[in-house]
Amino acid sequence: MLLVYARGTTNDVAELRNRIYHFAQERAFCVHGLEPPLLVKCKKESKASSVYGARQFLAFTQSCKQIRLEYRPLWLRNSAIRVEFKDINDFIATFYPKVEDYQNAPKLFVISWDHEEDDFDEDALLDITPLLRLRASCPTFVASFRARRIIDGDLPDFPCEDCGHSIHCGCDPDCEHEFAVDNAFEELHMQYYYTDALDEILANANASWLKAIREDTAKAMRVECTIDLHSQHLSIYIRFRIPGSAPLLLDKKTMYKGGVQYLKDTGFLDLPSRRNMDFVLGAATGKYTRHLGGCMTLVPIYNQIEIPGSTVYKVKKTVKPATTSG
Repeated sequence: MLLVYARGTTNDVAELRNRIYHFAQERAFCVHGLEPPLLVKCKKESKASSVYGARQFLAFTQSCKQIRLEYRPLWLRNSAIRVEFKDINDFIATFYPKVEDYQNAPKLFVISWDHEEDDFDEDALLDITPLLRLRASCPTFVASFRARRIIDGDLPDFPCEDCGHSIHCGCDPDCEHEFAVDNAFEELHMQYYYTDALDEILANANASWLKAIREDTAKAMRVECTIDLHSQHLSIYIRFRIPGSAPLLLDKKTMYKGGVQYLKDTGFLDLPSRRNMDFVLGAATGKYTRHLGGCMTLVPIYNQIEIPGSTVYKVKKTVKPATTSG
């Protein structure tokens, strides 16, 4: 067949390539179902930038310039990726080096998350802006924070009421610890309940919000968050780092009122989990301070306001004009 098509017309060859592209699809995965394998960053011995471990059809994207041009965008859009949070920026820099590449974001992007790691700090700001930029450029892109322990089945030590042993104990081969395992998974879900709110932030499909991200070519806006593990509460920071880049609604004199309006216009006050979030909106003043860590890094100073997610947005009532009877 290859020989026949090779001697055929250009359209015949193109049709053959399209058929191959159709069959060369990665395995299907879904959120809260079959999880994609963890993509691990591999370092070469040379000083070259880090690369990621191969997928099933990754080599196909490297075969030649034409196939790379035609197939690589399809492969990226149809892929399901799972990486650790610390590797997100390197992954985007490797596979999406240009902003125009963002339109080919993967259909599923799972962030393997573990707040029990030694380097996790509840007060540290987690930058989720890169994920939001992918979402704004590709409507089919779905990002989800998933607890690493849930994916790996790394369950806490839970007692089994049926046999009296721990679920990790193999003393009684006749007991499968069914109810105890379910309870252990439920406990893990409760510990990572805040990830549902994070997913809602990433999935915000409000047209004004997505437009604002796409039009932020100077990358002045940064969206970060902190996590209170005890209360399962998020603090979302939406701040504009370049003076004059903030929306007019965030004027210093009326920042709270304008901030509430901004959150409403961008869909944040309509999110189901908004009561588990607080929002901090900030506009850069053009002044800076030194980082407390002694590294002499300049830190921008903001005019900012905190708005609880429980804020009730009041719609202005329109007064109908009085009518007179003839």
